Amino acid sequence: MHDARAGSGAPAGVDPDRVRWALRVLVSPVTVITTMLDGRPWGLTVSAFTPVCLDPPTVLVCVNRDTATAGCIANDGRFGVNVLDEHQASLARRCASPGAPKFLRSDELLAADDVASRVPIIREALISFECAAERIEVGTHVVVLGRVLAVFTVSSNGSSNVSSNGPLLYGNGHYQRAERFDSVC
Repeated sequence: MHDARAGSGAPAGVDPDRVRWALRVLVSPVTVITTMLDGRPWGLTVSAFTPVCLDPPTVLVCVNRDTATAGCIANDGRFGVNVLDEHQASLARRCASPGAPKFLRSDELLAADDVASRVPIIREALISFECAAERIEVGTHVVVLGRVLAVFTVSSNGSSNVSSNGPLLYGNGHYQRAERFDSVC
């Protein structure tokens, strides 16, 4: 088995820019990782999110180790994963802007009383997970396994005035909407 922590660079002959280009064509749901930074809610758009298992309920995200978000997760041991609804592209862009502050407004979040560990949870996200963190460092990133503590959905998070049309997707360098299929091809 290869130890991912052993080497920090790509194997000889693998062009990282070509790998980046190849991975860019993948379509994935847009997720915003939420934490607290200096006592204020903070969000970071990430492209690497996946469920891991149901027993125990666990999800996985990858965050650049040099980001404020990675430091907050390391300090707090808790974070939120918010899968955005297709109407939330402007929030995704704001939380993806390199070097820009990514503080979230109180009107974008569930009330603190609704969240067990006071992790910020985005009010109109399609689905959100409140998680306890376990970290693994790999190259330039931190792989964060999140033990799911709570699940929030559009219908359960106080935003019944928002009609969910589906997840916001990102692929090929663009935000996209999911197409609806009535039958399997």
